[in-house]
Amino acid sequence: FTHYIHHNSDSDDGFSSRMASALHDLSSAYRLYGPHCMVGSYNGGKDACVIFHLMRAVHADYCRGMSMRQQRRQEEEAGSGNNYCNGDDDTNGSFGNENDVEFAIPRPRVIYFQHRDEFPEVLSLLHDTVREFDVEMLAFREGVSFPEGLTHLVERNVPPHNNGFSYYTTSSSEIVGKYAPYPAPPPHPLAFILGTRKNDPNAGSQGVYAPSSHYMPPFMRVNPILDWEYNDVWKFLREFDLPYCSLYDEGFTSLGTVKDTLPCPALKKEDGGDGNEGYWPAYMLEDWSLERAGRIAKPKKAKKPTSTTTTTTTAATETAIAGEKGQQDYLLKLEREGSKERSRLTDVTMSQTSSTVSLSTLDVTNHSSTT
Repeated sequence: FTHYIHHNSDSDDGFSSRMASALHDLSSAYRLYGPHCMVGSYNGGKDACVIFHLMRAVHADYCRGMSMRQQRRQEEEAGSGNNYCNGDDDTNGSFGNENDVEFAIPRPRVIYFQHRDEFPEVLSLLHDTVREFDVEMLAFREGVSFPEGLTHLVERNVPPHNNGFSYYTTSSSEIVGKYAPYPAPPPHPLAFILGTRKNDPNAGSQGVYAPSSHYMPPFMRVNPILDWEYNDVWKFLREFDLPYCSLYDEGFTSLGTVKDTLPCPALKKEDGGDGNEGYWPAYMLEDWSLERAGRIAKPKKAKKPTSTTTTTTTAATETAIAGEKGQQDYLLKLEREGSKERSRLTDVTMSQTSSTVSLSTLDVTNHSSTT
């Protein structure tokens, strides 16, 4: 956190200010919601990677501050001779005194929605980073929609306490022992951290803090990098030497699925006659408006012919023209090389994942951490 805050660059262009603002906005959300009620979206894209590491930094800074404040309170109480009731005394209520136990530092939480046409390289990144940085991931099985998954999360967002409540306690029948007579507390408000930037198609009129849309469950969207540009994303990832998906080094600038994404045509290398074809890495893109030029547009319904037709050739339309052949070539590559990586999907879901959710029942199966 401190490393990010005090960052300086020779070619800054306001980047340090935007990064400090993102950390401040994210810290404010942590102050309002607390670490147990913050969830990050982590799908392996470049913006999600930025959010992943900003969230880790703010999470660690907040939890360190919480631990220090609790330690000071305990020292002050010990020095003054005050003896507060603990959780074993029923006169203190069912939940005990938060100062009686050491502040339990939760791991940062992220969610991921599985997709049958996911890039193997994305799955590899998710697997490696979730394990390396000891993050808790909730992976929703293929077929679970965003509203369904987020509803599941919002309705079960009960932070753990002295009494053993977990995120996924849903009724008093799940509470056993001494606290069985007490009903489960209502879910706490949830904040969902996103990598939305102002030029994204789904950004709309969102601000840094934006309530969820009417068709979604109630939660607060937190968009700490809303004002970042394409170049800011790469400056952050590269200057701090942070991991990102290897496809970006192969010319991909925006990742969808294997069926609708190709390398950015603006990054295609010129054939110098030596047969050395390929693409420059994503961070070398100069025209940021072409960030999504490698996305294959979905076919639109044919319109009635008109007397005059105007055709405009852009990088995006060139991509669409070449899309079918490029897609077939890439799918063949996946068939040859991707089966081993794709088989690691189970590892992404299970190794550092607290829960896996299926479409049919939306029931939770808990898994313990392996590290």
